[in-house]
Amino acid sequence: MGKTQRNSADQIYTVNSFDKLADSFLGLFKDEFFWFSDSSKTYFSDNLSEVTGYDVDELKSTREIIFSDDIEDYKKALFKFENDESKNEIDLEYRIIRKDEKVIWVNESLKVFRDEKGKITRSIGRIKDISEGKSKENQINNDNKKLKMQNYSKDRFLNLLSHDLKSPFTSILGFTEILMKEASLEESERNEYLSYIYESSAKLLQLINYLLDWSRLQTGKLQVDSERINIQGLVYNSVSSLSGMAVSKNIDIKVDLDDSLHILGDERLLSIVVINLLSNAIKFSNSDSSVVVKAAPFNNDFIEFIVKDEGLGISDKDKVKMFKIDSMFSTEGTKGERGTGFGLIFSKEIVEKHGGELWFYTQEGKGSEFHFTVPSLPDTILIVGTESGLRDTFVKLLKEEYPDRKVVVAGNAYEAINNIGNILPSVIIIPHVIPLMNGVQLMETLLKDKVNSELKIIVVVEDITLALESAYKKFGDAVLIQKSKAIEQLPEALHKIIV
Repeated sequence: MGKTQRNSADQIYTVNSFDKLADSFLGLFKDEFFWFSDSSKTYFSDNLSEVTGYDVDELKSTREIIFSDDIEDYKKALFKFENDESKNEIDLEYRIIRKDEKVIWVNESLKVFRDEKGKITRSIGRIKDISEGKSKENQINNDNKKLKMQNYSKDRFLNLLSHDLKSPFTSILGFTEILMKEASLEESERNEYLSYIYESSAKLLQLINYLLDWSRLQTGKLQVDSERINIQGLVYNSVSSLSGMAVSKNIDIKVDLDDSLHILGDERLLSIVVINLLSNAIKFSNSDSSVVVKAAPFNNDFIEFIVKDEGLGISDKDKVKMFKIDSMFSTEGTKGERGTGFGLIFSKEIVEKHGGELWFYTQEGKGSEFHFTVPSLPDTILIVGTESGLRDTFVKLLKEEYPDRKVVVAGNAYEAINNIGNILPSVIIIPHVIPLMNGVQLMETLLKDKVNSELKIIVVVEDITLALESAYKKFGDAVLIQKSKAIEQLPEALHKIIV
């Protein structure tokens, strides 16, 4: 250690005594180095290069490589220490820039020797790379800050939410009290009060259900149950549930989508997103206007949904509050409709749990359009366990006739069962006779008692019987073909079930 680059006139210690001092002061490791300084020069141990990348003859002092943002604090701390005669030891943490320009955190343990007047005559220290520990410490600090912000946000959210929960209860209790005390109310008034009670109860129930689902999503107790979804069914079912609301304001809901598109997701949760966006569009639209719902491929992996209105739009001051739980707000619709503001927050959470994004464009007084993406699901044809010669013929025919469809082959029932969750096919081709089970048993296992009305099944059988046809049709649209004529009958069967 330190055997070269020393001027003998500058040395106070011999090489041996210097090395002995270094070893006794601190047992050095690869992530640390030792230095010694007297009135004339600073000496480094050979470990210097392992920590900093510099050789011992390339630096006069470690101060040369202190990170610029840390130099001022380092100098202040050192100045205070050096001028306090009662102190001989100090620990400092700061960053240095290695020779390869990598910035690392180090800890410097410094010991000084003073004369009878308190003046420093010699210094000895160890500098240790603490980047890994510092990184973990910073991560913990960042996590703590994030948790504190989340707690603050949730406290704000609960304060805001308490008002939204209180309002429906106030209406329900108020109108119920009137109905109980005023026996002479006319039928029209009584019905009006009952409708207020019903609307408040429905709003309250929806909010509570949203809160329960949102809470379960946050804690991981509510999992996204992904399945193959036809977007036409998803959108039209959502539109249907809001038809009364749209009719009451004479709003025309226009749907523009390709009914052949499919997505991968949880239909119940995604219905909540579409209904939330649609109900908001209707709420903030003027009577005798229209709302447009679109869906189309966004890229190779996602489908994009768009809900567009020509209503009130969102003000600049409210834009920044969107999707923030601690600044949740609601505004009145064009006919005084009230909401909680929680629907959009919950919708964004659902979309992100599906791996998509939700965003919006708006202009006050001219309307808004909300966009969100969901993973697309290509039409896939699954061939299970057919004989190799027949299987190869099927694959060739399918790729020629349906080049836009993905063809997946499972060599046996075991492969099909293990991979069905990743494939979610629209068409399954299986033989009725499969090792260890028959085709009906395989379908029961694949679908786990779920009936998929959109699933198309082609079954290769020895003989077509009514009993077999009935057994397979309970799983979806099924066509049976004879094994001896399978190659000739497959194209016709495909044309029957693939539109």
